[in-house]
Amino acid sequence: WLQKEKPAMVLTDLNMPEITGVMMTTEIRKKYSPGELPIIMVTTQNEANDNDAAFTAGVNKVIQKPFNAKSLKAAMDEFL
Repeated sequence: WLQKEKPAMVLTDLNMPEITGVMMTTEIRKKYSPGELPIIMVTTQNEANDNDAAFTAGVNKVIQKPFNAKSLKAAMDEFL
């Protein structure tokens, strides 16, 4: 879908069933730069290795779970 469409932003989790958020970000970055398509990753983990891997892959921001509507909106407003 992302080969033909470009959303305003991607919100992903670090851990997903078939692909990690880091893997998905790596694929997205082959087509879109961080400035063209912001990616926010949410996670329950706050480990430096995971955060470093996310930023290296091209994630614009990492938000820790649990988050609320206010904190999510604040993060989104940084890029929209």
